Amino acid sequence: MSEGPHKLIVLGLMSGTSLDGLDLALCEFETAQGAYAFKIIRAQTVEYTQDWKDDLAGACHRSAEDFFSLHTEYARYLAERTNLFLSETLIRPAMIASHGHTVFHQPALGF
Repeated sequence: MSEGPHKLIVLGLMSGTSLDGLDLALCEFETAQGAYAFKIIRAQTVEYTQDWKDDLAGACHRSAEDFFSLHTEYARYLAERTNLFLSETLIRPAMIASHGHTVFHQPALGF
């Protein structure tokens, strides 16, 4: 039995140790008859202010309490940037995916 096409709109957010900014990508994923395809509908990189660069670069040196405070502040920033990004399009994603900001990037150690 053949399945019909299925589409899913997803907004992905990514930020890493390069500190070049927050990447947002609104993508459409489609499956049809066992094949997968995607397209980027809209993408944007929001450059970090110097304050954000300093805070994120120094995150690994913070106390646990300060780290979680930054974590909460950054989550609010992501929400604000997400709302602004989506306000510029009529498309609403079915889901939003974000791994947060990469702080402890050490592939040789498995994380």
